[in-house]
Amino acid sequence: MGVVDYVSVGCLAIDNIIGTNGEKRLKVFGGNAAFGAAGIGLWHDGRVGVVSRRGTDLPMAWIETLRAHGIDTRGIHDVPMRHMMFSGMVYDETGDRHEVTFNEDGQSAELIEGFPEMTPEMVTLAHENFAPTGDDIPDEYLGADVAIAARHYDRQMAYATRFREGRPDCLLVLDTGLQYMKPECIDLLPPLFEKVDVVIPSEAEARQLFGDVRPSEMLRGLERLGAKHAAVKLGKRGCLVDSGDGLALVGAYHSGSAVKDPSGAGDSFCGGFLVGLRRTGDLVEAAKYGAVSSSFVIEDFGADYALDVRAEDAEARLSHIAVSTYND
Repeated sequence: MGVVDYVSVGCLAIDNIIGTNGEKRLKVFGGNAAFGAAGIGLWHDGRVGVVSRRGTDLPMAWIETLRAHGIDTRGIHDVPMRHMMFSGMVYDETGDRHEVTFNEDGQSAELIEGFPEMTPEMVTLAHENFAPTGDDIPDEYLGADVAIAARHYDRQMAYATRFREGRPDCLLVLDTGLQYMKPECIDLLPPLFEKVDVVIPSEAEARQLFGDVRPSEMLRGLERLGAKHAAVKLGKRGCLVDSGDGLALVGAYHSGSAVKDPSGAGDSFCGGFLVGLRRTGDLVEAAKYGAVSSSFVIEDFGADYALDVRAEDAEARLSHIAVSTYND
C-alpha cells in the first residue's frame, strides 16, 4: 500500500453560484476532485490523496485547507498560468441547475455580474491545461482505491489505465463524463468501462446515451457495454443499483434543512460510494455511504464545508437511508 488509501482524481475549480435560496457566492472552492475528496473524507480519517492541477490565481489557502484536514496534496501540480477551471451556476428552488456561461456546445446565456465568461475555446484550453493527465499521478498513489471524477474520455482512460496497472486489484469508481456519454461515442465505452469496478453516471448522462428510457434500462445498458457493476444517480430520488437479487432504489437523505448549493453532490456521492464499497463489498451499502456524503455537501457552499463534517455525524445518518425494491 502506498502513502494514501484513497485518491480523488479530477479538477479543482473556482465556482460562482446563486444557490437555491437566491444567495449569490463568488469564487467558491469547488471542483470534482475536491468534492470527491470531501465525500471520502467524511468516512476516512487521513490517508486521502488528490490528483489535480492548480493555476496561479486559485487560492493557496484552499490547498492549505485540504492539508489541514489530513489530505495529501502532492498530486496537485502547479500550472504557471491563470486557473481556467471556473463556472457560473444558478440553481432554482428545486435544485435544478442552469449554466450561465458559454458551454461546450457554443450556446450562450446572459451573464450575471461577477460571473465569468467562458467561450468554447476557453473550455478546450481549460481541459488541456487543468485536467490532470495520467503522468500527474504520483507513484506513491498507485496502491490506492480511486474515485475518478467526470472528465473527458482521454483523461479518464489514462487514469484508469495507470491505477489499474499500478495495483490490479484496486477499486476504481468512475463518474462518467457528459462529453462522451453520447450514441456516437458508444464504441469507445466498453474499453473504459471494463477497466473500472463501478460505472456511476447521472440520469441525465445515461439518458443522453440511451435516450428517454426507464432507469432500469439505463442500468442494463451500462452492463451490456462492459460495466462490471453500475449505478445511476437519480438526484433527489436517490440512486438505482443492482443488488444482485434485483434492482434497489437507495434513497437520498433529507435532513429537513434547506438545500443551499447542490454543486458537487454527485462527486461527493462517488467518493462516499468508494469507501462504502471497500468497507462492505456491497453495492447497496456503498450507495448509502454515497447518499450520506452528498447530503452534507448540499447544506452549504463549497467543498471546504463538507471537510469539517465529523465521522460520527456521517455514521448517524447512515441508518436513515431508505432502501426499497425498485419497480419502473
